Amino acid sequence: MMNVKKILTVAFAGAVVVLTPGCFSDYPLDYTNSAGSNGSERPAVLGKNIDVQYGSDARYENLEISFMEVLEDSRCPVDVECLWAGNARILLNVRVLPNGSSARVELNTHESFPRSVELGGYEITLANLKPDPISTVTIDPREYVATLQFVKK
Repeated sequence: MMNVKKILTVAFAGAVVVLTPGCFSDYPLDYTNSAGSNGSERPAVLGKNIDVQYGSDARYENLEISFMEVLEDSRCPVDVECLWAGNARILLNVRVLPNGSSARVELNTHESFPRSVELGGYEITLANLKPDPISTVTIDPREYVATLQFVKK
């Protein structure tokens, strides 16, 4: 009986090691996989990632993006074990050129909340927000960098 327990324990530990490496990746998202307009899953689509510093502007194709504000940052600090990953919510101003129409957009880091918006012929997704929180450090808003992903629609 003891040998069966050891074998099962080793097999389970091996399965955990094999199945979970992607869960702890530091790589930014390079794809979207959100539901299509009819509710079906779309295949993953490669997009272009752009970093935007807090308080700064960036331009991609016919879009001008301003990172206006961090409205919330309740993400779990990297040095703490949390029951919930938390969420960060940012405010962007997106201007579609050449007509200049603009929209204020709130995007989130947690998949339970809106992470993407379609504007100007692109799906814009908040792929990452840096820096990661640390329990003993207050993040200066000027340190935030949002990684936005653009996928042509």
